[in-house]
Amino acid sequence: MAHTYTWVSIIGRENTTMINEKIEVENYLAGENIYKNECTFRMCYLMAKYYRDQGLSPVEIRKKIFAWGHEYGVYITHNVNDMIRMAITKNEPLCVANVYINNDDIKEISDRFSKKNTKMCALAFLLLAKVHSDKDGMLTFNQTDFSKWVGILQPNVSNIFDELEFFDYIERIKMGDNNTFIWNGKVIGKNVKYKLKVPCVNSGEYILKDNKIRELYDEIFSKKNKSVV
Repeated sequence: MAHTYTWVSIIGRENTTMINEKIEVENYLAGENIYKNECTFRMCYLMAKYYRDQGLSPVEIRKKIFAWGHEYGVYITHNVNDMIRMAITKNEPLCVANVYINNDDIKEISDRFSKKNTKMCALAFLLLAKVHSDKDGMLTFNQTDFSKWVGILQPNVSNIFDELEFFDYIERIKMGDNNTFIWNGKVIGKNVKYKLKVPCVNSGEYILKDNKIRELYDEIFSKKNKSVV
């Protein structure tokens, strides 16, 4: 049976995921930011893609994933063979894009918002849009996972997204009933879809390093850089 899904990568603590999936996998392989009781689908699927790109065979990939799970005490609840087959069949590359922020981006955020968490979410959403949005500027992702990346509780993120929408930074797109990702009968996550409503060009003075959204936020919006906001 074929398995299809749409999501944006957001698993783990705020400084390890979301944009550069290669860095994300390498952190998992080093034993960092592993959630043993959740997110095993994403971790294993990305590992399958990672080892696929290194030229390993399906059997070798399977051995690597289970060796990793044994080493770090991760109980894998999903069918690893299916994930390996999907990684090889779909042949989608790991995302390793560099993402930049420019002064126009910063002004769009600062003209609308003052609170740190609100600006953090606006910045994080913009980074996602620069890498993962479609030709219409829309992207689909899991809001709970987004909250883990930015380090803000999910209910608070939900409220912040309402504010982002009210001030014309984003627009929520109705998805109907097809917003739940199910794998082998298990609900993996529920997605939301939004459209960025401000200009989006991947260029600028500031760059996201190692997926560390908070470090980028501090670099841009710290007191010493108040002149840029």
